[in-house]
Amino acid sequence: MKKILLLLATILPAFISALAQDSSVSIAWPAEGYQNPDGKFVVPLNTPLTFKANGGADWKWTFEGATPAEAQGQEVTVSYDAEGCFDIVLQAGETTVSHTKQLMAGGNNFVWNILPSEQPLLDVIALAWYGWYGGTNFLDMKKFAESFHQPSQAATIDSVAVYFGAYDAVSTDKNLTLSIATPNDKGMPGATLATTTLKVSEIVPSTTKPTYFRFEQPVAVDGDFFVVIEGFPSEEGDGIAMKCVRRAIGELCTVYHQVAGDSQTFRPGGNYTWYQNVDDPASFAIAPRLCYNSTSEPDAISATKSSTLRFDGKRLLLSEGTARLQIFSLDGTLLLDQSRPATVVPLAHLKPGIYVVRADNNTMKICVGRVSL
Repeated sequence: MKKILLLLATILPAFISALAQDSSVSIAWPAEGYQNPDGKFVVPLNTPLTFKANGGADWKWTFEGATPAEAQGQEVTVSYDAEGCFDIVLQAGETTVSHTKQLMAGGNNFVWNILPSEQPLLDVIALAWYGWYGGTNFLDMKKFAESFHQPSQAATIDSVAVYFGAYDAVSTDKNLTLSIATPNDKGMPGATLATTTLKVSEIVPSTTKPTYFRFEQPVAVDGDFFVVIEGFPSEEGDGIAMKCVRRAIGELCTVYHQVAGDSQTFRPGGNYTWYQNVDDPASFAIAPRLCYNSTSEPDAISATKSSTLRFDGKRLLLSEGTARLQIFSLDGTLLLDQSRPATVVPLAHLKPGIYVVRADNNTMKICVGRVSL
């Protein structure tokens, strides 16, 4: 009994101290990075990144995989020279803030404007009998867009993940068109860099799994950019809408819409005009796949080289110098993503089924094993 009391006397003060820690201490992430749908934070390689401690005092930092690995002060600057998923630990007096395997350095990652703490709030915006914002509507809003800040390092976009919260449709043969655009002189979506389309019937019927829009070739982005989506059907029985996070007036707003007439009075007619939805700030659940170019040869250039893709029933046969190989299930789930793959890729690990294979600028469907119909 004395041993138990002695043990309690030893651990209770530390336990009580832990409960009493200042919960207001947090880490402000660098402006050069992006949030990620997996709850991680994405940063480029070989770029100075400044982290700041909010609250607390006597700050001591530990950065796995970074240079320097340790630092002191409320604001510290580090950089990463190798791809990976790393830990960050901030000690502020008696308070410890840990982010385990939450920082993604370099590589190819989907990015969006939604914080991990906001993800449970993702939902569609219903406009009563007018339909949905960011989807099927009867207010003559033809296009919607999500804005993104300039990557701090050369990057390309090869695909975009879109999360839908409503996906009922009768106009299944209609096309949804997604494009990457640059801002015009008014800061609104302007010139289009690339476009891709999907049939409405190809939308993944899930509120948790995204629908992937893929470009024929990677799209180079070197400034602020928009992801624009249009073509939402509006026949009776159609009800398609993207998920988003709504915020209070004055908070971050990255959503835009194009409408004919006056967006304030909803009077139809006139030219189509873009507006930022500052009256109802939000961010769409739109996540472009940002591929940082960590070598001197950009992926966008590599993808234009001549390459071949063949399937012999058991293996993929690729040409020498293929830059990237990706394998997807039919519902759009990414199963394999390899840079500089071998020329022969066995597929014995895949379950029998139909898959979509992409090798640089070549795409094909393959049937692995015997598939029961």
